[in-house]
Amino acid sequence: MVAGYRRCYRCGFPLTALDRFCGACGYEASRLCPRCEHQVPNDLPFCNYCGQPLAPVPETVEPMDRTERATMLYEKEIG
Repeated sequence: MVAGYRRCYRCGFPLTALDRFCGACGYEASRLCPRCEHQVPNDLPFCNYCGQPLAPVPETVEPMDRTERATMLYEKEIG
């Protein structure tokens, strides 16, 4: 994977460090740091700008399996 990219927890779609939501499935991929208000990817335990410890993000969604992801992307493609 290219440096600066990560994958959506839910569907595996490639995300940049600046993406707040996944462009494929809409999953919220980052949040605001309560101290400095910078966007922080959900999978980091500390703010990557100021070092503020962050509360864990509750696992509210299950990752998609390959079939679900393929179906979602196919439907999005054919519109």
